[in-house]
Amino acid sequence: NFYQKKAWLPTVSEIKKANKNFSIKDICRLLGYTPQAYHQKIKHTLIRQVNEDLIIQQVHLFRKEQPRCGSRKLLIMLHPFFIKCSISIGRDHFFELLAKNKLLVRKTKRSVHTTNSKHHFRRYPNLIKDFVPLKAHELWVSDITYIPLKNRFAYLFLITDPTAERSLAFM
Repeated sequence: NFYQKKAWLPTVSEIKKANKNFSIKDICRLLGYTPQAYHQKIKHTLIRQVNEDLIIQQVHLFRKEQPRCGSRKLLIMLHPFFIKCSISIGRDHFFELLAKNKLLVRKTKRSVHTTNSKHHFRRYPNLIKDFVPLKAHELWVSDITYIPLKNRFAYLFLITDPTAERSLAFM
């Protein structure tokens, strides 16, 4: 069949609306389907829509208690509900349903963890605490920082002379 299989149901409805003289039976036979297939498809579509609405309601209930609960975990948690209501839905269809209704949990933006002072390694004393430099090049201080780029972070390492107020080196 050259045309999409899913497009025949709305086609039958549109032809019936446009031309009242044709029966559903005639239109279905013209398109190569039985009237029984037409009515079964309508019933199946209606049941699917009701099931999707039930699933969305249940997802909203779970998300009230656990707003960051992921889709796979939700699918597992909803499994007893699916069995009780005789709903059959696969993982991919469930994900598509959540995406269509904007219910997928967005990934949190990854932040950069810079200084970790709570470690078991040796901590060195602050040697410049009471030191006052009198001229240039008596004291150099260095620091490392992250610069956010489009898809990643870059390191910036600076060596500065506080008395000269300019960078001596950077990488």
